[in-house]
Amino acid sequence: MTAKGLPPRVATTILYLSFSLIILGSALHILRLGWTVWIFIIGAIGLTSYFLSASLTARDGSVRERRLNRMGFIGSLFYVVAGGFMYEASNVWIVLFAIASIYVMYSLLAKR
Repeated sequence: MTAKGLPPRVATTILYLSFSLIILGSALHILRLGWTVWIFIIGAIGLTSYFLSASLTARDGSVRERRLNRMGFIGSLFYVVAGGFMYEASNVWIVLFAIASIYVMYSLLAKR
């Protein structure tokens, strides 16, 4: 039994929307508005769902593709944890944001 995952167009829309929410939430967090944390967390959860779906779809793929999907999933979990630190008003979120960005960008750019 193989998992189908999301249709490619829906997955791409979720990816772009999630990245937009993550960037918007982190940029507006500079203004110290409380609701911007939730925008960031919603984007991080959307990105996590994208990579979870991608890992289910690539289950029969190459080892390299599965490794890149795992790296992206771990990076998206770092985004979720960074959102938790944003909520707690800790500056640790900046370090986690940087690490997550490196993981996610590498996993997405190396696939192409």
